[in-house]
Amino acid sequence: MNPTASVDVARAVEPHEVDKALEWEPRVGEASWWQTRQSRESLVERLLGLFTDPGAGLTRDKTRRRGLGKLLDWLEGQPGETWQDRWMASGVDDAGFEWTDLPL
Repeated sequence: MNPTASVDVARAVEPHEVDKALEWEPRVGEASWWQTRQSRESLVERLLGLFTDPGAGLTRDKTRRRGLGKLLDWLEGQPGETWQDRWMASGVDDAGFEWTDLPL
């Protein structure tokens, strides 16, 4: 392959192609799935298993455990039947990068 060679991959989009693309609506995502219905204990076990590095040291593990506990305590105070319901009701999804200010 010649690194200096270029290929023109851009092409003009025909107006009928734009109209066709606008006809498609995005699929509605599921509001609930098995992870959102887990008990707190099962959720903690699963998340700590995913995000805790045994080689990272006990202090880091305690910090993650404490942070997860605080977040779940806060979410449990939000209205809803599932973790996802509570997350959406809390407003954090609309808060963007500032979402961490809400549970604190």
